[in-house]
Amino acid sequence: MNKKQLMVYQIALNDAYEQAKSEKVGEELNKILKDKDKMKTEFWPILEESPYGSDNFKLVVNNLATFNKNIGKEKVNTYLYGNYSQAIDNTTRRNAKEPAKTLEQIRQELTNIDLENKDQLMSKIELAQATIDQKVDKIISLAEQAADAKSEELWSIVNALNSISSKVSKAEAGRIVALGDKFIANSPENGKAYMTNFFEKFKVAAHVGVYFYELSYEDALKMAKQQGRKLFIDCYTTWCGPCKYMSETVFKQENVGDFLNQNFICLKYDMEKGEGPELAKKFGVRAYPTFVIVNPDGTIRHKLVGGGEGEKFIERVKESFDDNKALGALDAKYNSGNRDKAFLSQYAQVMVANYDPNAKTIVDELLKISTDEEKLSEDYWFIFGNSELSPKDSEAAKFLTDNRSKFNETIGKEKVDSRLSEGLFREILMVIAGRGQKTDVKRLDAIGREVKALKLSNEKTLLSSLAIAKAVKTESIDKILTACEKELPKLGKDSQMIAYYLSGSLAKANDTQKARWQKIVQANTGK
Repeated sequence: MNKKQLMVYQIALNDAYEQAKSEKVGEELNKILKDKDKMKTEFWPILEESPYGSDNFKLVVNNLATFNKNIGKEKVNTYLYGNYSQAIDNTTRRNAKEPAKTLEQIRQELTNIDLENKDQLMSKIELAQATIDQKVDKIISLAEQAADAKSEELWSIVNALNSISSKVSKAEAGRIVALGDKFIANSPENGKAYMTNFFEKFKVAAHVGVYFYELSYEDALKMAKQQGRKLFIDCYTTWCGPCKYMSETVFKQENVGDFLNQNFICLKYDMEKGEGPELAKKFGVRAYPTFVIVNPDGTIRHKLVGGGEGEKFIERVKESFDDNKALGALDAKYNSGNRDKAFLSQYAQVMVANYDPNAKTIVDELLKISTDEEKLSEDYWFIFGNSELSPKDSEAAKFLTDNRSKFNETIGKEKVDSRLSEGLFREILMVIAGRGQKTDVKRLDAIGREVKALKLSNEKTLLSSLAIAKAVKTESIDKILTACEKELPKLGKDSQMIAYYLSGSLAKANDTQKARWQKIVQANTGK
């Protein structure tokens, strides 16, 4: 092949991405091409492929006037600008060799040549140097100066800003957020979505409190997969008081926001609107507020029921990082066949905290393989102290009553008696609240006998509450007030709760009765 044929062949190989063959042909071509040949118009396509630092690039720089005349100043300018720009960008790459030296070399070369848009390249050098040195304020200042630049220039700035994304303060993040609209407007259509997402992460960094993304669950999962991050989902309802408290108080706290924003993509869904009802079923939400932590693959990592104050809530969320406490990790261990006692105990307690109806199944498994000594220990009281896990007439309830004296020794008589009277007290309260239609006077008498037979330490409190319940059953406001005057002083700390439950039964009181009731309440609760 002659010179021109070799050139055409090399260009064809480049177009076909045959790099090894192209380099071999290029070596052969360079042996027979002289500098004066390379300066001719027909050989420009070969030089045009030569990167910064190559012999051909240096040839163009050292013979700029000749190339401008033979090739055209616009083409040569485009070639030089593109290569210098790429070389400057390469200095900010992770594995760049001697980047500062390269930048200084480019700076010196640009000083000695006549090149259009030289000022833009000098600005890029300044930006690249600031990026290498990780000078946050300098990078942001340069970004602010170049916010109206052409779209092709914005990407270098975006890369520089991205390099400091984990280092910016809230105030610095706010300065970057202020640039977002201009950057997005100056981006090509196919880059606007990226720019929007890019600046949103600085919105998160600038935000005081928890930043909740406005995304569908499907889009949130896509983001989680792309970023390799978990979702933190606030499952709330508009009528839930604790939900409002978390939203209006706890989630606005800076420390809570910093923790959740750093570790999760945060979202919130009303469980009664939009996709909320479907998500409530998917996550098994049974109480509010519930907070669900979801893995990037869509599996549940952990759930928390109920809110909490700042630091305590953060500590609860941190449970999701622990395989011994995270519900999803415990589910996986159980499904893989783990039936160790300690594991089943931990698993059951996490399920109880999440109001999971399957908790009792796990508890029953645990009790079957546990000794009586283990059952009597404090570690197992979460079972016997919970009426849902040891309901009336169950084996667990029978074990509690049969071993009452032993439980008194390990747990304490007051706690044990409170647990034994729990169901009876609840039944009494329902009558006082006006919701015990199925509980008649005979049943109340039977409750009284049962209370006395149990010889409970809180017997007097229960019998005083029972006397008020019997008065409620008469539907006579005066009799209710008389019973309260006599019995409320005996109830101590429970008097306020009883007074609250009586509000419905006293709703039709006349002015005289209301005044009498107010006096009773004031005397016993101080309110």
